[in-house]
Amino acid sequence: MTVASTCLTPDALYQVLTDKRLRGRVVILGEPGAGKTSPLLREALRLLQARTPQDRMQVLLRLPTWNPDEQTLKQWITSQLATEYACRSPITTGQLLPLLDGLDEMPASRRTRAVQAISNTFDPDQPLVLTSRITEYLDALTGLPGTTMAAVTVLELTAIPAGVVRAYLQQTTNPGADPTRLVSCHRLLSRPPGLHDGDVRVHLVEA
Repeated sequence: MTVASTCLTPDALYQVLTDKRLRGRVVILGEPGAGKTSPLLREALRLLQARTPQDRMQVLLRLPTWNPDEQTLKQWITSQLATEYACRSPITTGQLLPLLDGLDEMPASRRTRAVQAISNTFDPDQPLVLTSRITEYLDALTGLPGTTMAAVTVLELTAIPAGVVRAYLQQTTNPGADPTRLVSCHRLLSRPPGLHDGDVRVHLVEA
């Protein structure tokens, strides 16, 4: 298992997914709000645009909608393809590149069974992407065989330093915009970590 900490540039995930040495198997870990789902959506669109008839079908699947006690992984994927994508043609898991989002949002009692089922269903040569918070993923692996989720590359998203965000705002803020907005962002970025309460994200969207 390969582990890397990264801010995940626009090309980073694509490079990992298309690097044949890494087999396209990726686990994206990060704290709440780190930006785990956004790269999945971006890469799903990017891969679909470049897809040929011979390529696997990229499909985004939200893990919290799956109950391993009621459906096998294959049954759940089939039902999701039908209900979310109106796809009722027979498709095997080997034809898919599953983008499995939100392991941490599943009830704790289901996560270990979910990870084991994912590992058993998709062999080490099958590409896939899984997202989760760090602690919940590591807890789910506890007690499972060491071969579980074999050959995956683990990307741990790190927080963007306040100085980088400040420089970005200075470079991209409209010179004619209200200067108090940028000052407000700077004040927010000066707070200790954990005290932003999502305000920085709001100001970035509004800037």
